[in-house]
Amino acid sequence: MIDESAEDFHKIYAANVDSVLFGMQAAAAQFKKQDDGDKIRKIINASSIAGHIGYELLGAYSSTKFAIRGLTQVAAKELAKYNITVNAYCPGIVGTDMWDYIYQVGLHDWPGRTD
Repeated sequence: MIDESAEDFHKIYAANVDSVLFGMQAAAAQFKKQDDGDKIRKIINASSIAGHIGYELLGAYSSTKFAIRGLTQVAAKELAKYNITVNAYCPGIVGTDMWDYIYQVGLHDWPGRTD
């Protein structure tokens, strides 16, 4: 995090946070137009265990996942009056190149790691 460039930080935010915000806005607008009485609509966002625990080497990524949790909670309150529920799921560690790199540099004892 300390050595992360502003450009890289903003790219990660654009990919992870802006996309969730704009996706919720688009979904909410469409759901409100449909207004089927008491029918409940659902928005489900993807966050991460990194949105609950700040992980070393993943400062920008973790902060985006914390942001998604916050946006989800705010949207849930704002959209409840329209019968729109908003939730997020927060998966644990998934075998991706990012996690392979973290493991290779010696950070083995992270909560949620199962191998």
